[in-house]
Amino acid sequence: MEIIRVEKISKNYKKTKALDEVSLSVEEGELFGLLGVNGAGKSTFMRIVLGIQEPTSGEYYLFNVKNNDRKISKVRGRFGGIIEIPSMYLGMSARENLMEQYRYLGIPSFDGIDELLDLVGLSGAGKKITKNFSLGMKQRLGLAMALAGNPDCIILDEPMNGLDPEGIIEIREVILKLNRERDITFVISSHILDELSKIATHYGFIKDGSLIEEVTTEEIDSK
Repeated sequence: MEIIRVEKISKNYKKTKALDEVSLSVEEGELFGLLGVNGAGKSTFMRIVLGIQEPTSGEYYLFNVKNNDRKISKVRGRFGGIIEIPSMYLGMSARENLMEQYRYLGIPSFDGIDELLDLVGLSGAGKKITKNFSLGMKQRLGLAMALAGNPDCIILDEPMNGLDPEGIIEIREVILKLNRERDITFVISSHILDELSKIATHYGFIKDGSLIEEVTTEEIDSK
């Protein structure tokens, strides 16, 4: 099933064109890597898909619902995402941050928080104040918060950025586990091919706001 289909999306900021008629698709179950240098347009693309920004032109579909359809808001509930850095309250614990996320999403019960903490490897840090977390722990808490609404697809903007090798491995293993055990589709951006090559099944290469190529892992390996 096609989860995301983008058709000739452009985004202009005054004199700057952040995206230039980008078209791509993401299928259910994929680990889609969006690869490009900083400033290539990756974050803008993700913000548009998540509904944080509107495109200047073009259209997109989420689960076959068009972006200007009234049903699109409900469909976005099937998505979770972290753009740039995870948003959390540094003076709260991991558990308290998840409770706030549940309230924000209108989830009536806090059932499931322990499961989420365990799923991302933070079961022993539920009461620890977030400001004392390592960057890797913050990224894992961000993933738990993105999972709070039980999404079918999670969009992650440079989730390995700034992590040490151990932190990169931890995030990678969580992503692979969620994809394998919960069949969650991921769209993950990075500027380093080697990072994505260990998890991605499909790639989109973006440069100066334009999609240069869309390929599978097998096609990358053959090249």
